[in-house]
Amino acid sequence: MIQLRNSVIVTYFLVTFVTYAVLAQSLERRAFLGVDLNYEKGLEVCDIIPNSTAQKMGLEKGDIIKYINNKPIETDQDIFISLKEARVGDKIILTYERAGKQFTVKQKLGALPEQQYNNMKVIYDQVKAEGNVLRSIVTKPTKQGKYPAVLLVQGVGCYSVDTPFDTNSGHIQVLLDLTENDFVTMRLDKSGVGDSEGTPCDQLSFQQELKGFEEGIEALREYDFVDGENIFIIGHSVGGVMAPVIAKEKNCKGIVVYGTIGKNWMEYLRANQEKQLREKDYDFDEIEKMVVEMNECYVDYLLKENTMKEVMEINPNCTKFLKKFSFRSDEYWHQINRQNVAAAWQKYNGYVLSLWGEYDWATNKEEHELIVNIVNQNDSQKGTFEVVANSDHKMRLIDEGEQLSKSYNKAISKTIIHWMKNKTQVK
Repeated sequence: MIQLRNSVIVTYFLVTFVTYAVLAQSLERRAFLGVDLNYEKGLEVCDIIPNSTAQKMGLEKGDIIKYINNKPIETDQDIFISLKEARVGDKIILTYERAGKQFTVKQKLGALPEQQYNNMKVIYDQVKAEGNVLRSIVTKPTKQGKYPAVLLVQGVGCYSVDTPFDTNSGHIQVLLDLTENDFVTMRLDKSGVGDSEGTPCDQLSFQQELKGFEEGIEALREYDFVDGENIFIIGHSVGGVMAPVIAKEKNCKGIVVYGTIGKNWMEYLRANQEKQLREKDYDFDEIEKMVVEMNECYVDYLLKENTMKEVMEINPNCTKFLKKFSFRSDEYWHQINRQNVAAAWQKYNGYVLSLWGEYDWATNKEEHELIVNIVNQNDSQKGTFEVVANSDHKMRLIDEGEQLSKSYNKAISKTIIHWMKNKTQVK
């Protein structure tokens, strides 16, 4: 995947978001070019992944990619468009510039490597759900036995959790730490993302996506090395909205949520965006005006369930509030807004650990406390709330000067492992 941060491409390129008319019986690995690119300098190659297609092509640092399959490349989107349906083994024609001269090379696309670790086994498998086939990645301890298991339910984005060259993300780090402490873990790529085949992610509904994770729990229980009585869910961000629904339906032992919400989606949006406006030192009258305007747009879009296009045509001022939701379908947002989040937590009778990062800009402490208060109405011993110091929404470490670090905050893993071992009585 090409990932832009402050207009700089900071990671490698994968061919993703591929949909096939006929779903394969066994998922193939996606095609892989294998370069780091600097978008500010016109797609300049700043690093080459060893043994990748790019290395076999002879690309070097400083080369500028100009054409792919004879089509001009000027932006990251041009690359996605040029290669979005490429398969492993397909020939790619790439033209690049080096020292003012252009060169053209041809090469068959190789496959994205699989993750490998000496201290655990990694299993690449698949889960079928709603007519889609989802890539599952399972990590397990190397020694024989049955182990408690954890399913990750990630946030709202259409990104891959299969990132063998970027294992520093919070999602990957917490799962690896769990396996090192005798837990089986599973992560799933959503439909149309990574190796997964079927409906493109941006066309999925909330309920379709949720069903995929429910099938993931079923698949976990089928492994002979999984203790089916001790299955947990980690729900991050919007994954925390899905978590209690899945856990109740599939009778899971416990849930960990991090950076999530405890109230209706529209209510969360209004409260969170008003908070962010106040933190940016807007005048109170400006904030009030924007909140009223924003509320009108959310009512038309989320409550009345008009399409985004319809709302923006009627009220063009809504564009600035709604355009950020365009990466998912109208049906997705309408369905998530219908979710009675509090009721879902009230119906779930398992254990709950609600974690909130001290520097989480996307959610707030009060909603994490609310989740625990709801759970503890039925049993005061079931819910636990903790603040994770020096941590942001993406589970990254914030240093004492409140500066963002690229490092994962290990305190999150330690807290989760201690809590899960207590609930499973693992010594």
